[in-house]
Amino acid sequence: CWKDASGVVLSIASQIGMSQAIVDLVQVLRIQSAKSSEGVSLASVCMEALMLGIMFAYNIIARAPLSTFGEVPILFCQNLLLMYVISAYSESSILQCVGGCIALVGLAIAMSFEVIPAVVTSALFGVCSVLALGAALPQLVQNFRAKSTGELSITVAAMGFSGNSTRLYTSWLEVDDLAIRLMILLNWFLAVSLLSQFAIYRAPAKTKEKDP
Repeated sequence: CWKDASGVVLSIASQIGMSQAIVDLVQVLRIQSAKSSEGVSLASVCMEALMLGIMFAYNIIARAPLSTFGEVPILFCQNLLLMYVISAYSESSILQCVGGCIALVGLAIAMSFEVIPAVVTSALFGVCSVLALGAALPQLVQNFRAKSTGELSITVAAMGFSGNSTRLYTSWLEVDDLAIRLMILLNWFLAVSLLSQFAIYRAPAKTKEKDP
């Protein structure tokens, strides 16, 4: 009975985790609507795309259950789109951005098909914690310095936290690989940090002026 209940909870958690796959699309739409990428760190998005590519390849060669990383390739593609949109609404070079996107896709494919030796992919996954920090810290620091979250979407941050929380749960149940578990735990802590900045730097409520 407990096994059946656990299976139901796991299935629900996996579906919630998959909902995280649209978070970057929400951010893309927000930037396009505002015609501005102010407050969104391109460096963070590039580092996150690299990290996702490595995570995807490592899970493939480790033969991890699809339910524990199914949203990763979707997020990877959306990160590439987000890189382009940020470049389009900033002073960054679009041509360099496109070249970077092609290089990231090629790297992910080469690792997944073991054109790059599996031992190298495993080593790269081992430094993904550094990449995760490299992806999150520029955005966290930028928010801290500006005392604002700019054009970042709180919906994106909340969905990221929800997705990371459920992914943490499903991975702890289904995956025995300690490296994958620790990587997902780190991502959860970073998602909490970003979401907390929306509370810390929320805009003060506007007060209505009294008529004389």
